[in-house]
Order: sequence, then structure tokens, then C-alpha cells
Amino acid sequence: MSNIIEKIRQQAKAQAKTIVLPESEEPRIQTAAQLIQRQGIAQALVLSPDKMDNRMKEKYAQDFFALRKSKGMTLEKAREVVAQPLYYAAMMVKGGSAHGFVAGADYTTPDVARAAIRCLGVIPRIKVACSCFIMVVSDKSLGEKGVFVFADCGIVPEPNSEQLASIAVSAADLARRVLGIKPRVALLH
Repeated sequence: MSNIIEKIRQQAKAQAKTIVLPESEEPRIQTAAQLIQRQGIAQALVLSPDKMDNRMKEKYAQDFFALRKSKGMTLEKAREVVAQPLYYAAMMVKGGSAHGFVAGADYTTPDVARAAIRCLGVIPRIKVACSCFIMVVSDKSLGEKGVFVFADCGIVPEPNSEQLASIAVSAADLARRVLGIKPRVALLH
């Protein structure tokens, strides 16, 4: 196993965060939750519809309505939206009941991104939601001792120059804060 992966696990263990997994029917999610719990990486909450509290659902609907009413959201539609485990999980994060949510086994990348953007927003100085992934290669002479951060390969496939600059800043920030890597940025076309 890569040292960087072990470093990320150790950082997660030290922070004791609650992570919501809203795809309760997916066997891989159930297995992952058990592994996360067993290794003490985080408090993994597998969110099934029966674990969604009706009082909190109404609170989240009110909060979501307030966030989105300028975009034409109605309270009735907000209730429908937060009844979905993905949005309920995102609103748990927004409301401080969880530190993060992870999805994408059953939900598509655009679905997950929309829930995050609509419920949590984006960092104002970045102005664009983006994704990235960490790749570790065996040749340690490449990247930062074999570690690369690639962005954005999933959310903004054809960024304009302003978006591209924001994506680069965001990826460099992740490399610095999470991986402890001094970022060196290259743009591929």
C-alpha cells in the first residue's frame, strides 16, 4: 500500500469525522462502511430511508427551500428533494450533523455534484465546483514520489480560462492540505 494512502487514513483516524453513505442498498457501500468502522477511519453512517428522521426531514426541507427559493424552489418540492437519501445526506452536512457524505456507486457523478452544490455551495474564492482524484504510480521519480492529483476529470470537462484557474488553485490546495505536497501545477490540453 502506498504511504500516501496510509497517511490519509491516519489523518482521518485522528479527526474522527462522521461520514454519511446514502446508498444503503449497494453491497460495496455496506462493505466499505464496515471496513471504515473496523479500521477506525471515520464514523460511517449508512443512510437508509428508515433512518431518515421525519422531524429532521422537515427541518432540512425548510432549510433547502430557504437556500433555493430564489431559483424557483417551492416548499413542497423541497420536501420531495430532501426525502431522497442523497439530498438528506447533503443537508446533514449543511446542518452540522455530519462532516461529509460520499456517494457515486448508485448515483451518477452529476447527481452527487448537484446535491453538493445545491446544499453546500462552493467556496466563494474558487467559484466553481470541481473534482479531482489522487493517483499513485509505482515509479517514484514521477510526480511527487509517485503521487499525482488530477483535476477536473468529472465535473467541468471543458472549463473556460477562469474555471481552469479556479480548478488549478483548488487541486493545488488539496495537494498541500491533505497530502502535504508542495504543488507543482501543469495544465494539459
